[in-house]
Amino acid sequence: MNEMESEKEMAGFENFERMFAQSIGIEEPWRVEKAEFDSGSMSVHIYILAKKTAKYQCPECGQEHSRLDNEEERVWQHGDVVFYPCFIHCRRPRVKCERSGKIHVVEAPWSRKGSRYTMLFESFAMKPVEKLPFEQARKSCRSSRRANFCASAIHR
Repeated sequence: MNEMESEKEMAGFENFERMFAQSIGIEEPWRVEKAEFDSGSMSVHIYILAKKTAKYQCPECGQEHSRLDNEEERVWQHGDVVFYPCFIHCRRPRVKCERSGKIHVVEAPWSRKGSRYTMLFESFAMKPVEKLPFEQARKSCRSSRRANFCASAIHR
């Protein structure tokens, strides 16, 4: 498949952003800013934004606080899309806890704390992990993050 055919294939989806929002389980104040196919790496990239004026739950105290700023962009591996690897990009909001005064990064609703994989990807990855030697399972899931993949597999 050449570059032009690949772009046409991805452009053929209606409501592309809504499909991704549903697949990773986001709703207001999170939204898909854009979803694009990178013909160079033959991968799909989804960019998520968190609403600047919304309040977010503090991971420490559980109370909702105004957004302070954002962390640096972070990337999570998601389930493949039309057989292409898919990655979620987001700069998660940070909040200042009113009780402790500490600054915390808000957890992403699509992954476990500290994971670089979406919950959908982890669910999919458990099948090969159960049946194959670890290295084969990691390669079959196209994961280049050995340590993090191992931690995800052990968590399950």
